[in-house]
Amino acid sequence: MAEPRDYYLLMELTPLVKEADIRKQYKVLAKKYHPDLNRDRKAWAETKMKELTEAYDVLTDREKRKTYDTQPHFQFRQPKGIHKSSVADPSEFSVKQMPKEKKPGFWEKFIKLITVPQEEPPKAELSKEGMSRMSMGLTFVGKVLDEGTLEMARIEFDAAAKDAPGNKDAVYNLGLVMYKLGRFEEALLSFRQIQRFDQKDPNVNKMCEILRPEAEQ
Repeated sequence: MAEPRDYYLLMELTPLVKEADIRKQYKVLAKKYHPDLNRDRKAWAETKMKELTEAYDVLTDREKRKTYDTQPHFQFRQPKGIHKSSVADPSEFSVKQMPKEKKPGFWEKFIKLITVPQEEPPKAELSKEGMSRMSMGLTFVGKVLDEGTLEMARIEFDAAAKDAPGNKDAVYNLGLVMYKLGRFEEALLSFRQIQRFDQKDPNVNKMCEILRPEAEQ
């Protein structure tokens, strides 16, 4: 049996949404998916109403919503050696400070030209700057979450993920902050990026399952 899709995704709301807005949205979607208004797709409408009601019942109950939101796959990852309390100011780092790439010589270019290219695994180790950006992101999500702090965290996690595309924690945190901002499609792309080189991470697989498009059900 397929895993139920994410409740916020089903209700077309961000995880930051207030209860009053959940109740308003339920009325809008209940009218949209009511079987009597979708007689040509009654089975589909009944399924949508069942999903919607289940999501509504959980998200409007304070304790149930807290339990839902605190599941392991909804938690940001803090890699070893990176601490929120020892955050460096990202302004200390700049492109100018990064080591210049050494240009390849003639023989290096020739060998590269005649060698059959092989796909290499993405870089997994964060540089000093990448670790700083990851720390900044963790500091932002360690505060009271709102759209502003999440957006600042997104910028930092995005920089860390670009620094090391194969770093699961950086890419995971980027996906999770996208999720919390309600950017579900972009979040799914991040989690599926991890799946390309690691299919055994249970929380990654869980996020890919609950954020899957309706067409994949």
